[in-house]
Amino acid sequence: MVNKDLLKFYREDNDLTYEDLSKELRCPKKIIELWEQGELVPREDDIKKLAKLYNISPKDLYTEEHNKSTLIISIILLLLGVACGFVVKNYGISIMGAISFVVLYKLITILEDYSKDNGPKSLFGYSLLNGDISLYFIEANIIASAYTIITIALRLFKVNSLVLNIDILKSPDMNVLLIMVVSYIALMVLTFIIEFIFGRLLLKKYKDV
Repeated sequence: MVNKDLLKFYREDNDLTYEDLSKELRCPKKIIELWEQGELVPREDDIKKLAKLYNISPKDLYTEEHNKSTLIISIILLLLGVACGFVVKNYGISIMGAISFVVLYKLITILEDYSKDNGPKSLFGYSLLNGDISLYFIEANIIASAYTIITIALRLFKVNSLVLNIDILKSPDMNVLLIMVVSYIALMVLTFIIEFIFGRLLLKKYKDV
C-alpha cells in the first residue's frame, strides 16, 4: 500500500506545493490532499508520474509491509523452484527452477515502473518513448524465464518440451543445468535482438510522422 507520509515527504522535499503538484499531474488539489491524509489511494498511473517527478522508483512510495510481502513472495517462489527439482530428482532443475521463478517475479515488478503512455509500444505494451535498452532486456529475460518454467512444468508432467527432449532432461544434474542455461541465454539474446530492431523501427517511424 502507498505510504501517505512518504507522499508528503517527497512533495515537500522537492519544494512543491499542492498547487504545483496539481499542475504537474493535472489533478485537482483536493485529490492530492486526500492522498496525503490517507483518505484516497493514488492510481497506479499517478504513482508512476509522482515517482518520475521525484526521480525515484514507484516502490519508494510504498509501505515497508508492501516491500516485505515482495520479499516473502520471492522466497516462496525460490522454494517452489527448488521443490520442482526434488520432485524429478534432478538438482540442475532445482537450481534453474529457483532462479527462473524469482527472476520472472522480480522482472515483472520492475516492469511496473515503466509507462504505458501513448506512442509506439514494446512487446508487452509499454511505451518505447520513456523506455530504453533496459526495457528490451527486461522483456527478453521475462520470456526466457517463462520458457524455462514451462520446460520444467512439462518435465514434471512427463511431456516433451518445446525444444528440450524429455530424455535430455533425464541427464545428470549438471548436464541439465548447462543445457537449460544455454537455452535461456540463447532465447534471451534472440528476443532482445528482435525487440531492439523492431523497437528502433517503430520509434523511427513514429518520429518521422
